[in-house]
Formats: sequence, structure tokens, C-alpha cells
Amino acid sequence: MKMLQLDLQVGDSCVVSGLKSRPELNSRRGIIRGYNDSSGRFKVEFGDGAQVAVRPENLERDTQPIPAPLLGVRRAWRSFNGIFDGDTDDED
Repeated sequence: MKMLQLDLQVGDSCVVSGLKSRPELNSRRGIIRGYNDSSGRFKVEFGDGAQVAVRPENLERDTQPIPAPLLGVRRAWRSFNGIFDGDTDDED
């Protein structure tokens, strides 16, 4: 797995902070799903499935991981395993 800025990695739990353009996202907890080299932003997914691109300076490592039920059992399982069990049903 590629090391990212601030020693954050894909799959790490994080907290959004210091956003001025979208202050409603501050204090929201999420999981890092990717990093865009050209924009210098992390892709963060929240428990409700919403995803946003956030600058590294607006992220802090979350010391309390998001509980799996908030992410959906299958989504958490795929993140953990890196594979899907073959069921094509998209419900979480």
C-alpha cells in the first residue's frame, strides 16, 4: 500500500477539520479511500457513503475507527479483504 502525505494510508480512519468552504463537514469521521496526485487531495468516504476530496491539512488521523455497521457490513468486509465474496447484489 502506498504511503501518503501525513503518513495516512488508504483505509485509515480520519476526521475532517478546518474546512471554510464546507464547514458542515468539520468533525465528520470517514475513511480514506484514495489519493489524487494531481490535486493533492485525499478521497474520504463517510459512513453514509458520501465521498469528498479533502486537502491533507484538513485531515487528522482518527484514533477511534468507524464501527463496521455504519459503513455497511459488505463494504467493511471488502475493505478488509480487498475482495468481494462473489454475490452480485449491491445492497449493503
